[in-house]
Amino acid sequence: MAAAASQVAYDLSRFDNRARVREAVAAESVPVQALPVRAPRPGTRTQPVGRLSLWTVLAFMTAMALMFFIVYSYMRLTELSTEAKGLSSQIAALKKEEAILVLQKNSMIDLKEVERIATDELGMVKPNRAQVIYIDLSGRDHAEVLVGAGTK
Repeated sequence: MAAAASQVAYDLSRFDNRARVREAVAAESVPVQALPVRAPRPGTRTQPVGRLSLWTVLAFMTAMALMFFIVYSYMRLTELSTEAKGLSSQIAALKKEEAILVLQKNSMIDLKEVERIATDELGMVKPNRAQVIYIDLSGRDHAEVLVGAGTK
């Protein structure tokens, strides 16, 4: 061991004074004095060590209940925000589908096709000039009430 110690660059055992401190403490052996017990003040109640008061238990239970409700609220908020994101993406997909369906509906309505069905399948014909009657609506609107004319 001496050979190993001589090969060390720094010999720190010279500063290690733990053994000397242990010897000094063992030699002194000072007796430990107990602290004096104080008498309680008049009018105060003392409680045995290790026993909790009712108010301490109630405060602890209230704090635990509040923490539970806060954690539950954050959990519910996370669930609802995730659901809202899913629903907003679903709404975007449905709006896109609606736009496609509106375009398909508008492309299906062809006026020439409607005219062909009206003339060929339903037997409709275009009116001639004698069948067309024009009404002059430039005059003032008015109404007449006939009393007793149509009552029986």
